Amino acid sequence: ILLVLRRNPPAAGEWTIPGGRVHTGETMRAAVERELKEETGLTVEVRDLAYHFELIDYDAEGAVRFHYVILDYLARHIAGNLLPGDDVLDARWFAIADLKQAARKQLAFDRTLSKSSNPDLLKTPEPPRFAHKAIVNTETLRAVAKLWPESD
Repeated sequence: ILLVLRRNPPAAGEWTIPGGRVHTGETMRAAVERELKEETGLTVEVRDLAYHFELIDYDAEGAVRFHYVILDYLARHIAGNLLPGDDVLDARWFAIADLKQAARKQLAFDRTLSKSSNPDLLKTPEPPRFAHKAIVNTETLRAVAKLWPESD
């Protein structure tokens, strides 16, 4: 699976599926093709919608700052060499088994943290890291689990 290491918020420092904003009047498929080309240098043929979720970001007062609707598509590589664009720090192909292992570690960490009564652990949690000391975005891991439930 192709992931990019985000340079900018809201997912700076996280590995995610490539993507970005849809321009006014742009179709979803055209947006996916454009974003993949910009972020990875690859030309792709967009296939089916694979996964979707929403991310709502709130400020300190509880007001909505951003509301993202994320649509992840399957795509087939047609041309080009993998080369990170200027809005990502890195772009790489990852084995699904490695992502599944990262998901298991993240889930175990989340469960430990939620059950902890140690205030120091809650103040400075150190989540498991994946490739280049970056966190794999939780939604990316959910998408992988949904698409390849039996792979290890």
